[in-house]
Amino acid sequence: MKKKGFTLIELLAVLVVLAILALITIPLVIGIIKNAREKSNERSIEAYGRAVENAVGVYLLNNPNEQPTTR
Repeated sequence: MKKKGFTLIELLAVLVVLAILALITIPLVIGIIKNAREKSNERSIEAYGRAVENAVGVYLLNNPNEQPTTR
């Protein structure tokens, strides 16, 4: 009677292969996440700057007698 299943060596080999793949991919994924976070922060800063410029423009349009003090 034959038993079906995996041997301990086969299971260990699969675990070793998975561990090697994890060692290779985890630093890459962390780098991608870090770059995405930095780019997102840059885009947020740019958006805030545009929002301030728009607010100043709307204010000056609504108050034509006012002159900007700094630019």
